[in-house]
Amino acid sequence: MNTHRDSGQQDPRQFDQQKQMDLVRDRFTRTASVFADFALADRGAEAEHLLRLIAPADNERALDVACGPGTLARIFARQVRWIGGLDLTPAMLARARDDAAANHIANFSPARGNALQMPFGDGTFDIVVTSYSIHHLPDPVVALREIARVVKRGGRFGLLDMAVSESPAYAKACNDIEIARDASHTRALPVSEFNSLFASCGFAVAACEIEDHPRSFDQWMHTAGWKRGDAAFEQTRKLLEASIPGDTAGLRAKFLSDPPTHPSAAGDSRPDIELHHTAAFIVGRKQ
Repeated sequence: MNTHRDSGQQDPRQFDQQKQMDLVRDRFTRTASVFADFALADRGAEAEHLLRLIAPADNERALDVACGPGTLARIFARQVRWIGGLDLTPAMLARARDDAAANHIANFSPARGNALQMPFGDGTFDIVVTSYSIHHLPDPVVALREIARVVKRGGRFGLLDMAVSESPAYAKACNDIEIARDASHTRALPVSEFNSLFASCGFAVAACEIEDHPRSFDQWMHTAGWKRGDAAFEQTRKLLEASIPGDTAGLRAKFLSDPPTHPSAAGDSRPDIELHHTAAFIVGRKQ
């Protein structure tokens, strides 16, 4: 799908959006295999959590926006009549198709497209879901307005994403670490901002739940395509280490006492670091 509208002159904001979306596509093309392996293996329980909050009916049509390898779609497909998957990255869509075929999921149809300008009519879906996409998008307001457009009145929108501290200083420090790890990261939001965003786009929040996810720093960097010694790895670790006194990024990072176990640590005795991400599960009903 072409995301440009020919007006004779490129809108600078549109150019910035296109540049960011290109960056997202390139990043997830480069890490398609390792990221898909992680998401499909480790995020199933989160998908089940969101499914329970939405409680879909078997006659409903759904859409997984920025579907990646189909992490949500493969779970929701069991409970709905049909679910589409929209993603910008062909490599991710290929993995989603392969996973659906391997699991005999016949009611899932992935397609390439841009979350900021979706190729669907108004009120097409009973349910729209997305996971870990908002912090990659150049404008979350545009994204949620577009989601609201394609959801039927009375339909539901389920969001799963990382959430940062309500403290602006802590939130900025966390986002700086995330950007050092992944240049396609824009800004993760605090829960209060997610709730305000839902309301401004016409969704009444029906559920909002939080989960804590401890992670190995080495493994977290591996899913971004980095290993010890890489410049991005070292810069991200430097920022995370600096945040440990006083927990200034809200990630509750701490050095682990056991020797590092990840293969990338071979010949490097520095301890691994445990950090904690906060996952927000928010469900809104369109008014």
